[in-house]
Amino acid sequence: MIVRKLSLYFHTIRHLKFSQIFWRIFRRLKVIDTSAQHVIDVRDYNNWHRVRLSSVQIVDRLSFNFLNRKHVFVQSVDWNTNDQEMLWLFNLHYFDDLNAPFELDRNTFMENLLVDWIENNPPLDGVGWEAYPLSLRIVNIIKWILNGQLTKPDVLYSLKRQTHILSQLVEYHLYGNHILANAKALIFSGLFFKGKQAEGWLDLGLKIFDEQLNEQILSDGGHFELSSMYQNIMLNDLLDLINISESYSHPKVIKFIDHWRSKASLMLTWADTMKHPDGKISFFNDAAFGIAPSHEQLNDYARAIGVCKNEASKRIFKTTELTSLSESGYFRVEQPNLVAILDCAAIGPDYIPGHGHADTLSFELSLQNFRVLVNSGTSCYGTSLKRLGQRGTAAHNTVTINGLDSSQVWSGFRVAKRAYPFGLMVDRSVDGVNISCSHDGYRRLKKPVVHNRVWGFSADTLTITDRLIGKFKTGSAHYLFHPDIQIYDNNNCFTLVLPNEAKVTLKISGGKGRLIETFWHSEFGKSVASLGMVVEFTEDVVVISIKGFT
Repeated sequence: MIVRKLSLYFHTIRHLKFSQIFWRIFRRLKVIDTSAQHVIDVRDYNNWHRVRLSSVQIVDRLSFNFLNRKHVFVQSVDWNTNDQEMLWLFNLHYFDDLNAPFELDRNTFMENLLVDWIENNPPLDGVGWEAYPLSLRIVNIIKWILNGQLTKPDVLYSLKRQTHILSQLVEYHLYGNHILANAKALIFSGLFFKGKQAEGWLDLGLKIFDEQLNEQILSDGGHFELSSMYQNIMLNDLLDLINISESYSHPKVIKFIDHWRSKASLMLTWADTMKHPDGKISFFNDAAFGIAPSHEQLNDYARAIGVCKNEASKRIFKTTELTSLSESGYFRVEQPNLVAILDCAAIGPDYIPGHGHADTLSFELSLQNFRVLVNSGTSCYGTSLKRLGQRGTAAHNTVTINGLDSSQVWSGFRVAKRAYPFGLMVDRSVDGVNISCSHDGYRRLKKPVVHNRVWGFSADTLTITDRLIGKFKTGSAHYLFHPDIQIYDNNNCFTLVLPNEAKVTLKISGGKGRLIETFWHSEFGKSVASLGMVVEFTEDVVVISIKGFT
């Protein structure tokens, strides 16, 4: 047990950047200056596009509904209650409701709630002073003001103080989406306020954002954590920065706008490629509905500020349309009545795989515009067994060997040994396309095994061929169906009934299939009962053919 734990730590830590280790130590020793200048001076602005993309989650002054979990406080808001998990508390401190669509009479109520937060959350005391919720709250307050709301001097002073503290808490130990959120908040405050201190925030925010944007946004437009949910969050952040930068026209930011627009265009294209026919995100790595702005909202926002998406590069094989997100490692295959999204990607950046799942060579499938095969999604963060299960290989449409995960996900956001895809090949078939890829996640076994998967697309059939190369005790191919799909078993030949009553045949060779009861975690705090299928390998090669969807 001790040896296994040491191995997990070693293979997790060895991928970190030296700067991450340094900052984890330094931030514990650093003394934070909590003072702030009392002089409040703000800049003039023009042509801010009003944005209200959040949903109403604060019912009244004591009733809050985050992550599908409602909490009613008794007499006053306990901003650091022990009755809720950390992510719920983070949402309590974000103040997203400042920019939700609501009637004007809620403005006074929201401002009073802000004052209550200021009075009951002294600097560095409690969850609200963690750098991530601090960053989101700063941006939400400024957007609320830019949307036309006047506010009290106490709120403006607190906003200035919060930004000053954030500038000392930048999350260099994490990087990823967190440090982009920090940089965005510093840029927002640096533009909103006047003065030497504000210029310092602006300089710091621009330096971090420029460095990190170029590293984190891949050449195909994908955010490098490879989550469609975080992709939309990052895209919204970038659109916000374009919006506010053009409103203030500060010479320090003007030079970045064309570059940001170009990146935003690529990100829109990536998001469009990774969505299902229902217009919503696919579920690879941490992903759930209701957290990020929707694809439709982001497209509307982009159009309003003059950002257009690029046309994706596609290859046509007769009736099969293939879009490759080459650097991210995803493929979209589209035929009449079929959309498949294939995961030939790494689990994420080696030094920050915290939102990654052990889902290598998984895929999602829609037929006749209905989701059919889905990854299980994300309903919680933290370190629970539920969180671990949702990150595990069996919660995705791919293969486990000897009952193990393809990548060693552990704790809430840790990964030790991880799978790397290799041998990717795209071949034109007689009437469609074959995509083949392998991964080495199971080479860590005493008797190494390689998993190879080939997706074959023809006019009326999807074939999934899984080959295990090496000696194994057990091999299991997992398939998870959308809750709206009915399934009937007839001796290794399954009938899938779509919501429109159309019937699709699924046949198995080389293994034995059985149905299981499982859940689809479509939103945080939400689990919907569904069916899954486990195919136990009886040979080295298992072939699944899906037919009848045309």
